[in-house]
Amino acid sequence: MMCAAKGYAMFIFSFARPRRRRSVSVLLPLILAATAVPALAGQTEPSLCARPNFFSVVDDTAVLPALCPVEHGRALVDATYFQNASAVGGTALAAFPLVRLRAGIADRLEAFIDTPSSVAESLLGGAELNPTTHLGYGLVYLLHANRRSELSGDIAAVPQLSQFATSGGQEKYRLDLSSGYLAMPRITLRAAVGVETRHDAGFGTVQPRSILGTDITPTRSTRLALDVGTHLGSRSGVAQSFGDAALIWRAQRSVSLAVGLGTTFNASGGTKPHYFSTGVTLRP
Repeated sequence: MMCAAKGYAMFIFSFARPRRRRSVSVLLPLILAATAVPALAGQTEPSLCARPNFFSVVDDTAVLPALCPVEHGRALVDATYFQNASAVGGTALAAFPLVRLRAGIADRLEAFIDTPSSVAESLLGGAELNPTTHLGYGLVYLLHANRRSELSGDIAAVPQLSQFATSGGQEKYRLDLSSGYLAMPRITLRAAVGVETRHDAGFGTVQPRSILGTDITPTRSTRLALDVGTHLGSRSGVAQSFGDAALIWRAQRSVSLAVGLGTTFNASGGTKPHYFSTGVTLRP
């Protein structure tokens, strides 16, 4: 559903010892993003983001953002429930309602706000903390679109989900470049690269990440989103890999429901923290 759960929740709640990887995994999606945007000068066909496709502007519960920004003059609301479902690794917690308000404020430009949400954290001895997130905000701009591909960028100040636990691993600012390529009528290839900073280090610690994914639309009302990615630490040279799957169902003309599952994997630590999310999108 919403990027607030996708963009940071998939990394925030699992902190097993990562293993070292080469930075080539970060460059691969960038190469795909560049090759997926052919220059079609003078084309008159509708672009990929101009088509009346409900799924093109709806986020799922995986990590990749929506394919296209919300159209100018339209609004959209995402709400997501996130649950750490792992018996090992990570922090036992749930986050809700993780509401993101999205609006098309100009041609190709979307603004969004992440409203404060509740976080329930389980501590040792049965104790529990219930902090509330702060406000988040950002912009998404469609850099390029033609009938088969799109390229967009977004910048955001991401809410800190917990001021009590694993604070060193939580994002504060994020900058992403994502692309989509319509390989077949029902299959869209996705790629994204981005950088993020940690709230305790400001811009002093900038960490890159890369994601590859596929959107499969078997029917007009159903979409399956799959993605894998790597999150790198620039100073330590370590990496954490992850994978996600989400199923989105268009229940009504302006309402979609989604459920997602994901896991992170760190070979050196031997752990696989898992997570579960579900959500709803309203498009008035």
